[in-house]
Amino acid sequence: MKPLFRWQTDEQSWEEDVLTGGMARSRRLALVIFVLFVVGGLLVYGRQIRQVAREEQRIEADVAAAYHTWQQAVAADDLDLFVHLLAGQDADWQQAQRALFLQGDLLDRQSLGLAVQTTPEGMAIHLSPDWQDAVVTYEQGYTAVTTPSTTALIRLQQTQYYQLDGSRWLQAPPDAEFWGESMRYDGQWLTLLYPARDAEWAQRLAADLDGELAVICTEKPCTASVNVRLETDPAALVDLPDMLTPVFNGRYHILPTFTLAGLPLDENSYQTLYQGYTRRIITAFQNSLALPVPLPDQDIQALCFPGGGNMPHLFRYNLTGDTWNVELPERAFRFLTPLPDDNGLILSDLPVSSDPSRLMLRLWRDGIESLLFDDTDPARQWRFPQVGWGGQVSPPHLLLHEFDTATQMRTLYHWLDLGKCDSAGCAVTDLSGYTLWSPDGRSTLIVIGSELWLGDEAGQPRQSLGTGFTPFWLDATTYGYTRYQPGLELVMATLDDGQPQVVLDGERVTAVLTDPATGTPSINTIITHPLWPGLLVLAGPEIRGAEGKYNIFTFQFDDWTKSPAGTLTLRLQLDEPPLGYPTLITPNGIPPVSFSPDGRWLVAAELSAPPDDTWQIRLHDLPANQTQLISTSSPRYPANAPFFDWSGDGQWLVLVDDGFFKLIAPAANYERVILHDFDACYFTAWVNP
Repeated sequence: MKPLFRWQTDEQSWEEDVLTGGMARSRRLALVIFVLFVVGGLLVYGRQIRQVAREEQRIEADVAAAYHTWQQAVAADDLDLFVHLLAGQDADWQQAQRALFLQGDLLDRQSLGLAVQTTPEGMAIHLSPDWQDAVVTYEQGYTAVTTPSTTALIRLQQTQYYQLDGSRWLQAPPDAEFWGESMRYDGQWLTLLYPARDAEWAQRLAADLDGELAVICTEKPCTASVNVRLETDPAALVDLPDMLTPVFNGRYHILPTFTLAGLPLDENSYQTLYQGYTRRIITAFQNSLALPVPLPDQDIQALCFPGGGNMPHLFRYNLTGDTWNVELPERAFRFLTPLPDDNGLILSDLPVSSDPSRLMLRLWRDGIESLLFDDTDPARQWRFPQVGWGGQVSPPHLLLHEFDTATQMRTLYHWLDLGKCDSAGCAVTDLSGYTLWSPDGRSTLIVIGSELWLGDEAGQPRQSLGTGFTPFWLDATTYGYTRYQPGLELVMATLDDGQPQVVLDGERVTAVLTDPATGTPSINTIITHPLWPGLLVLAGPEIRGAEGKYNIFTFQFDDWTKSPAGTLTLRLQLDEPPLGYPTLITPNGIPPVSFSPDGRWLVAAELSAPPDDTWQIRLHDLPANQTQLISTSSPRYPANAPFFDWSGDGQWLVLVDDGFFKLIAPAANYERVILHDFDACYFTAWVNP
């Protein structure tokens, strides 16, 4: 039987072929479209990449232009242009940049033992992902200052941070992310705080310095470790030129972190930079281990602002125990004045804002507080009081010196009699003018305007001496002063014979000047030596305009009745009048010079112009006729006088610096640092235990 016939039409075959072929064509079309899409996307992406690259190049060119303009401003010493290139959102950072510009230390690293030698090269720009910030790095060449025999170039990578401000790129302070978190190294003798950005070099410095300290401590007994902080604030660079001591904040040595000072680019550069970083720290550490002069059996007192506090309190420092303790903690004080014998302090309460002109004085001695003066008289305005001693008289006479704020014309003086006190305070005598007691306290010299008077023990004028200035007592019966008739004359007289005798004139003063033709000398201050009879210190400016020098002389004579009476010696010539010891009073206020208690050292201090507020204190060795210079930084406010005091034996000088105290033994050319944790301190004094 034949198989059944399978029927198949032409239409069915045709449909299957059509379906299969259509699907293939669709896939080919989709593939073509996809390829065209990818190619188009790549073309668009490539175009965008090129556009991004061009935009990035344009931005980098703008950053480079800002950097080159910065270079031009520095090279041309153009402060206005330089400031115009700085971002202004951080006033402290901007002020630090200005200070570096004015000091010439934007690139110079003399304080780290390096001198700039080459122009910057190898600039590179690193933009942030959003193109709002940029880091510029470049190589700066230096030579070693401390080892001039080393000729190899020291290579440091310098870094600058820029931010986009509108359409301008300005140099700006880096943000916290730039520096990274704060890190800590704890070694055997060293603790180091540093930013994570500089971890590589900071850790190496810490290990090397800790090793050096360990070697020192194998030779001498060590009890305390060294604390160092690498600071990201450019103010750390500003403070570096103080070459005498490191900068401190609390109990930490403050140094600029490597990115601020410059990142070393080779081994020789690191070793040289390491020496600049650590020499002063090691010197301070060694000085703390040995004393060339025994410390006095005295404590140090100072007015300090405790952490987080906005009022100064009285603190006492024990040198043996290295401890600070607050005294009279319930009170805040404006200033302190040590008693001449170091057995106590005169303290002035900080006036309240509702009564700023009130003057309240206290005696703090042997742990006992006594009220000396509480003035509520509205006729007196104690806005600018000066409190000091009226000559070398025993018992000491305390003078109160104020300006007449009503007339702005007169200077007013008052005598606070410490021998007549009760629970309400001490007797106050209004004086006719500046009053200077004789050593025995029985007679006085009184300056009223331009007229000089002899007075009694109460400071009452009795006999006019005519026109006279700058009075002094040589002994209980012999006195002197200056006058102009019309030239300068220094005259002497006695209570028994009031006829003045000229012992020095302007011609003799001019003859000892280094440049006799420069101007007319004047004498506006005379003080007597505390121990050496017949030795006077004469001081005053040359009258010839802004270029005149301020001259300080000594005048020594054995018998003032002889002619010539004595020997005149020029000791110091200064550009500006110095500001002296704030516990003495002269007719012109605080005297410009003072003596150490042993009489060896003559002290004159000058304050630099803002923003530096740096004291240059000259210690002149009278027997050797040589001068030492001490630099210390203290604020102009709250008092425009250097904050220092001599120990009772005259061997140690204590000075307030920015964040620490300096102990100086000038005869041994030795310096030691006292650290503290206060926000700031001012006014200081040695006191007996």
